[in-house]
Amino acid sequence: MYSKKVILLAAKAAFLSIAWPVVVIGVLSLFAVSEMSLFEKSVFLLGFQVLAWLLFFGACILFHRRRMRDSAFKDSFLSKGDKERGQELGTYLEGW
Repeated sequence: MYSKKVILLAAKAAFLSIAWPVVVIGVLSLFAVSEMSLFEKSVFLLGFQVLAWLLFFGACILFHRRRMRDSAFKDSFLSKGDKERGQELGTYLEGW
């Protein structure tokens, strides 16, 4: 149902969508902790960013696939170009 190009565009959109909250919250909370070195803090923040992205992206795909059961929504989605499909899929949960 989703082409490889749509999945890659959706992954990028999801990453950019979830990046700013994780970075803002993560940087403020990690740099308040003084027991870790800068390298450890950076690795932890990067790992948390990837984990948050995977959870968000997985949830976007899951809920979007559930919504695709509606034929009107499915027809509307399939009438769009690859870039629009990827953007819609990657940011499906934004604003909930």
